[in-house]
Amino acid sequence: MNDLVQNDLHVVKQKIGDHLNNSHEPLSDTARYYFDQKGKSIRPIVMLLMAKALSKKLPKSDPHHGLINDQQYTLAMIAEMIHTSSLVHDDVIDEADTRRKTPSANKKFGDPLAIYAGDFILAKASMALAGLNNLDLITTIATIIDDLVDGELKQLSNEAKASHKVRFDHYLTKTYLKTASLFANGCLSVATASKMDEQTCESSRSFGHDLGMAFQVIDDVLDLVSTSEELGKPSSADLSLGLATAPILYAAEEFPELNPLIKRRFKGPGDVPEALHYLNKSSGLARSRELAAEYGQSAVRTIQQLPESLERQALVDLCALVLSRSS
Repeated sequence: MNDLVQNDLHVVKQKIGDHLNNSHEPLSDTARYYFDQKGKSIRPIVMLLMAKALSKKLPKSDPHHGLINDQQYTLAMIAEMIHTSSLVHDDVIDEADTRRKTPSANKKFGDPLAIYAGDFILAKASMALAGLNNLDLITTIATIIDDLVDGELKQLSNEAKASHKVRFDHYLTKTYLKTASLFANGCLSVATASKMDEQTCESSRSFGHDLGMAFQVIDDVLDLVSTSEELGKPSSADLSLGLATAPILYAAEEFPELNPLIKRRFKGPGDVPEALHYLNKSSGLARSRELAAEYGQSAVRTIQQLPESLERQALVDLCALVLSRSS
């Protein structure tokens, strides 16, 4: 599927590089650090595939039929910049040592420069967004930034003492705000830039929502699976941060012994290995994969409303890839 937008992705990466030029080299080097690594680039890939799939709805006589327009390239660039700036800031907050098996930006350059670099990336993305001179697009993309901040605040809030339903609803809301909003509003923005009708714009947003939710739920599963199976020791990033994600919340339905651990955010002695013990005895991981599959199937049903094309099939394949990924 990358082959369909490989050249287009190169355009996006080149645009990012051009926007991050700065005379202050330490800042520029720090800002480029995560972009220079081999990330998945799934967000711009989804948006570029969506842009091409949508363009097949245009009449063949339309000069933009089958093509990505300049606004859509810029939107894909902005989405990746917003995402990356959030990674830089998250790593500072979480005091992370690594990212993608290399030293994190804060570890390599220090917290102050990492924070400034995250701000710098976001500022450059905002300037590019303003340059689109389109209120609808500006509002849609600005919503992503607003949702990211809201999601971070919800992650800090303590819903651990609430009922299971309230905790799970809180988890789903946070998952949308921190992850799925970018997918949803990113897809909506490229549809808007294609001047699609309201129904198609909503379908594009819905596809992005469901794909983003599936992506994050699987991410939460992998965080715990890699801990118990790959690392071979009871240490989990999410649990260590005091976060109860879908697998743990499902496990707590079967094993109420997890509730006190969730309430104190796994800060007690031995809480993390104990939580993993109950998780591995439960159906939490399986039920989480089922939840992700439901989102994935919904995304596939939605995208199949578009005209048949290689790009539409690539988006269907991407849903399957998200559900089956191991890293």
